[in-house]
Amino acid sequence: MEDSKKKPIMIGVIVVSLVIAGAIFFTSGRKKSGIESLRGNPIWMKCKKCKAEYEIDQADYLTFIRDNQVSTNVPGMPCEKCEVEKAYEAYKCPNSTCGKIFRAKGGGTDFKDRCPYCKFSQRESGVR
Repeated sequence: MEDSKKKPIMIGVIVVSLVIAGAIFFTSGRKKSGIESLRGNPIWMKCKKCKAEYEIDQADYLTFIRDNQVSTNVPGMPCEKCEVEKAYEAYKCPNSTCGKIFRAKGGGTDFKDRCPYCKFSQRESGVR
């Protein structure tokens, strides 16, 4: 084949290869970011009014806070049971002999995940 015919074919092969490589990179290499990266992580909620305890998706909770927060205070979500806006993020004690669900402590020098019933803190113990 002549050089004048080889050159356009080689350029075409290179262009097609680059398009395919770009398509593979952009379709498989993308990771979710922001709130959506937390989708699928359940968190505990506890209602201050009716004391209901249930799990929701962390991404849904953070989206609610983002859309409804008007001050530095975290807004209460509508409770799944009583529908009053008094549901807040909670923890389930990882101590197998306790396992109670409680709301996080605010501020102070103590660990916010310290169980008020058995006094266990997963963060303090370093257990993950």
